[in-house]
Amino acid sequence: MEVLLDASYSLGCDTSINSYQWDFGDGTTGQGDTVSHTYSTGSFEITLTVTNSLGNSTSAKKEVAVLPSEVPNLVMHLNFDGSLTDFSGKYNNGAWIGNSSYGPGIIGQGISLDGTSNGSYVLVEHDETLDGMNKLTISAWAKNNPTNASGYIVQKHITYFLADEENRIHSYVTNKDGIAKQLVPTTNATNDTEWHHYAQTYDGSTARIYLDGEELKSEQFSGSVAVNPSRKLYIGKNPWGNSFDGTIDEVRIYDRALTSQEILALYNDTEIGRASCRERV
Repeated sequence: MEVLLDASYSLGCDTSINSYQWDFGDGTTGQGDTVSHTYSTGSFEITLTVTNSLGNSTSAKKEVAVLPSEVPNLVMHLNFDGSLTDFSGKYNNGAWIGNSSYGPGIIGQGISLDGTSNGSYVLVEHDETLDGMNKLTISAWAKNNPTNASGYIVQKHITYFLADEENRIHSYVTNKDGIAKQLVPTTNATNDTEWHHYAQTYDGSTARIYLDGEELKSEQFSGSVAVNPSRKLYIGKNPWGNSFDGTIDEVRIYDRALTSQEILALYNDTEIGRASCRERV
């Protein structure tokens, strides 16, 4: 876990501070008024020593505990319960483009979209946690308004997307070399107005697509996911087309490939499915 440490508010009274020395408590050290450090799990005593221009020093200590993540490698989780807050801890919050509209979701609320070219949708700013990973999972629930609705559920242009297109699901991922892998199963049917769980995974060697907890298709693929800092992440919208015509809920992105059992657990809404910050403090 990466931790940001900030001592920039330290004061030297009538003198200036010449140095900031950090002992991270795990056998490593650092310098600077603000530093970041990556910890493994455990308990650590952080010590900061500041020295002023007269050579006088003082120290402060702080105990920290780094706990294992309840949902490892989750980089975005928008549950749409009346807000667009990201509950993964990565601060990939969404923003409404157009008027905000919430409706009944698969759990709590979801975002309700109208399928028009000027309809509302949700936009997430680019962040380094959202692409460039070696492995990937995208998971979302969606419910069509008309039975023949189609639209993009999640899209980061030329990097990846997950869509329901004319009663078929469609996934896409591009690697760092610009090679794309598309999965378009021919056996699935979502021509109804019921809730369905959509997911795609990529484990570094195989791309897979799932519907309602069932793997529909897989193909070999390799290379890390493409990095595209100029593209934002769209939820419920094709950047050059209509918004999704229906409701979307519980959008999650991981920088690992969930197993088939974990995908099934998300579909069944078991303990794994509820784990990512349903119990908020």
